[in-house]
Amino acid sequence: MHTGEMKLSERLLTAVLGVAVFYGAYGVVGAAQVGAALHTLQSPLDRVPLMPWTVAIYLFLFAQVVAPLAVLTDRGVLRRGLACYALLVTAGAPFWLFFPVTVPREPVPVHDLWTFGLAVTRFVDPPTNCFPSMHVAESVAAAALIYRHHKGLGLAWGLGALAITGSTLALGQHWVADAAAGGLLGIGVVWLVFKLWPVPAEAWRPLPLVHNLWPLLFYALLFVGCAAPWWFGWVGPEDLGAWGAPPPPAG
Repeated sequence: MHTGEMKLSERLLTAVLGVAVFYGAYGVVGAAQVGAALHTLQSPLDRVPLMPWTVAIYLFLFAQVVAPLAVLTDRGVLRRGLACYALLVTAGAPFWLFFPVTVPREPVPVHDLWTFGLAVTRFVDPPTNCFPSMHVAESVAAAALIYRHHKGLGLAWGLGALAITGSTLALGQHWVADAAAGGLLGIGVVWLVFKLWPVPAEAWRPLPLVHNLWPLLFYALLFVGCAAPWWFGWVGPEDLGAWGAPPPPAG
């Protein structure tokens, strides 16, 4: 028997707490990396030109990772989904702490909405936790969770994960090796959790397709909220200057 449907209020609380815990852990790791030797994983495949407009796709991660909370309802399934996200961070933390990877950046002058978004992204997401890419790992894991529920929807959200992966390269946030490791980690963790902690078939009961609109609406509101400071002139190029150059790798 399935364990019952998770109420909407529970899902919202789970989403808020999940984001808070993840970024809290990210901040703790970042503080522990101060003074650490940084490494690079550049390969011949790392030739993607900088495309600031893809910051709009990069931001889609937040819709992607909450999509399972909108599409899946069984409490047991969602608990396993949360376990997947927790394992992703647990698996990534040793690399971030003991082999921190960076992507050297050239400063980018802020002159439009997209370069403004890039400046904010680089401020809140410094390049010291690059390998494996959690941006890729979490988006792939979300698509894999939904795929177990509905193959067609899973493939659609998989396209979202693919686009997000491309944006991490086009913004200079990650190397190809970071993205590849993140994708494999996302798929592997979902497979492992449901292999070791299976759920009955009835737990994957279908839901109306309209439920997929909630993450898209959330993304639209998030995009407007992030773009508003630039649109309304609350910040300008003189406030931000040129962002993006991390300290050079020391090892």
